[in-house]
Amino acid sequence: MFCGRTEQNLKTLNKENAMKKLAVTIGSLFGVFASIVGVVAIFFPDALNLQKNKIDSFEVEINTRADADALYKFLEEHPGKLVQLSVNVCSTREHSNAQPRLERLNYGLRVYHDDCDPSGEFMCTSDTYYFADYEDEKAHVWGWDKFGDCANGEDSGVNGVGGYFMVPEGAGFGQGNLEWMLDPVDAKEIALKNY
Repeated sequence: MFCGRTEQNLKTLNKENAMKKLAVTIGSLFGVFASIVGVVAIFFPDALNLQKNKIDSFEVEINTRADADALYKFLEEHPGKLVQLSVNVCSTREHSNAQPRLERLNYGLRVYHDDCDPSGEFMCTSDTYYFADYEDEKAHVWGWDKFGDCANGEDSGVNGVGGYFMVPEGAGFGQGNLEWMLDPVDAKEIALKNY
C-alpha cells in the first residue's frame, strides 16, 4: 500500500512537472514571438503597417508664376490630407513690380493674377493662402531669416511660413478670388500620431 501511494505521488509529480514544463515552453515561445514582433515593429514598421502615414511635404520660394502654380497644384493634389509646407518670399520680391505681384498678410499670402492692374478699372483677382485664421487679429505666421539667400541670388533676407497643415477639400471663393483655408496642425500632435 505504501508503494502504491508513492507510485501515485510519482505520477502526480510527473504530471505536475510535465505541466510546468509545458507552461514554461509556451511562455518561452510567447516571449520569443513577442520579441520578434517588437524587433520587426521597430526596425521594419512597414512590414506590420505600424508606421505613421507618410506626410507629403512641399517647399517653395514664390518668385515666379511657375512657383505660385506649383503651390496651387500641390494643394489641389492633396485634398483633405495633412501636408508639411515651407513657403518663402524674398524680402525684395514683395515690393517689386514683377509678376506675379505678392502681398504678405499677417495670416497668409496673396498672389495676384498676372492680369491684375491695381490702377486699372477692373478688380484684381488673386489666390490667397491662409496659414492661420484670417479673423485672428493676433495671427502672425511669418518668420524672417535675415541671412537667408533668395532663389534669385539676392541676399536681402527671406520671409517664410512653414509647418503642418490640413488641406481643405478644395479652394473656396471669396469675391472672385480663390482662397485656400489651410488648417494648422501642431507638430506635437504629429509626434503623438493624433492626426
